[in-house]
Amino acid sequence: MAEALFTVLIVAAALLILWWRRPPLAALVLAGLMVGYAVTVRSEGLPVLVLFPLAVALRDWRRWRQWLAAGLLAAGCLAPVAGYVVWFHSWSGTYGLTRSDGFYLWGRVSSFAECSVIKPPASELTICPSGTPSSRTPPGDYVWHAQMVRDLPGGPVSPASDSLLRGFAIRAILTQPAGYAEAVAHGLWLSVRWPREDYPDPGAVYYYSFHLQPQVIPAGHSWIPGGTAYSDALAYGHATPSRLIKPVAVLVAGYRRLVFTYGPLFALIMLLGLGGLVRIRRQPAGVRWYLPFPVRFSVRWCRSGSMLPWATAVVLLVFPIASADFDYRYLLPVLPFAGLAAALPFARCTAAPVKPAAHAKLDKWTTSTPAEPAGSSSSKA
Repeated sequence: MAEALFTVLIVAAALLILWWRRPPLAALVLAGLMVGYAVTVRSEGLPVLVLFPLAVALRDWRRWRQWLAAGLLAAGCLAPVAGYVVWFHSWSGTYGLTRSDGFYLWGRVSSFAECSVIKPPASELTICPSGTPSSRTPPGDYVWHAQMVRDLPGGPVSPASDSLLRGFAIRAILTQPAGYAEAVAHGLWLSVRWPREDYPDPGAVYYYSFHLQPQVIPAGHSWIPGGTAYSDALAYGHATPSRLIKPVAVLVAGYRRLVFTYGPLFALIMLLGLGGLVRIRRQPAGVRWYLPFPVRFSVRWCRSGSMLPWATAVVLLVFPIASADFDYRYLLPVLPFAGLAAALPFARCTAAPVKPAAHAKLDKWTTSTPAEPAGSSSSKA
């Protein structure tokens, strides 16, 4: 799936930004190109186009050189995206990354939208979701089977249809903001709940697992005009959709069923990621808290590393849920950043370089200078 390439590109870009306190300008341009390329692979990375340059700028926002560095990073981010948008227009006649954002956003609002509350104009009445919200299947399933969308002239991903669906979805969000917030919160809950739910439907979840028989894709079935499911799979993968190679397949299938990120463990990793604001260290010998069991660690409030990994994890978790629906495969790009953020509480607090008193300040995104203990040599002086 595209998540693998997308994740590699985003993680590599973040490493280039975080590897140095003040990254070389060439490294920032390269990181930007990687981010831009990643966004053309998966549009869920769109918020990163703003997040990464903003993080670089806030490292030392009073220095014009820092804004220059952030500007070069932003330019690198936008270059591949702009090139793709121009190419997409030459191919489809529409400026954009895709013609399906309205389609997926309509699916998102189908979980709560009620036309009796929204009161859409006559042009949008035909795409009102049928039934009550509780009677509909999850958006990731409903959007592919909703007849009122599939019957749109030119299909649901034509420019006119996509614009129509997007307009209805935005109107639904503005009219029912509480329902939208509840839908997003439900998606976040699904990411940490246990046991896992077959979401959006058992069929989709089945295909996410490795099996000891080739995957069968319907040869004559078409969800949207323009091709069949089988022909789309051949065009996308440039090979037969599924092959079985033993004994490796047995090992992979067994590993997949035993080793994965459990929901509560994922929640713990995300909570630990907030530790970028604190430092967890071992207690000195002989120092213990007054608890019925020995405690060998203490918490110190200082910034032990960048908050960029945690912020990236949150953005990559929330944005797909808010713009389409929750899906377990959307968690794949989140895990590397969440894991990195969770390790930072155990990193050493490093001091910022010494600066003149008039210009000394804390680095808001990377490091901070811990408070000097009373009685030290410098305080006595």
